[in-house]
Amino acid sequence: MKRRIGLALLCSLALVVTSVVVVAQDGGAKDGDKTADKTAEKPAPSRARARMVKPWSELTTLTPEQKDQIMRIHAEAVDKINEIRDKEEADILAVLTPEQHKELDALKDKQKADQKAKRAATKDDDKDKPAGEPKDK
Repeated sequence: MKRRIGLALLCSLALVVTSVVVVAQDGGAKDGDKTADKTAEKPAPSRARARMVKPWSELTTLTPEQKDQIMRIHAEAVDKINEIRDKEEADILAVLTPEQHKELDALKDKQKADQKAKRAATKDDDKDKPAGEPKDK
């Protein structure tokens, strides 16, 4: 349940950031200033990082230009979300005492070990299944 709430908040933040980017881009072009078109100055994000995501990826009538614009907007939003997360973590870490930093490091190490054990258990379970049987997610 908490995971769904977090995902919903993340999606909402992505939509807000994307809306701000689109409005800012449109507002700059209306001024008549030819230097306001910042998209021409920025290199397009690499295709390895940016990809079409739902619901946009399911649209069948998008032109290649629209796809490129959507991927660029999505990549910018992801970058901003990551910046916000990094700032949040830095701000929180600044509040913690040295003892709390040690405790946090121990918790992170335990979480990594638990995830590694879970992956290993899943891998072992997949080996036990017949070849034609689909893997569980």
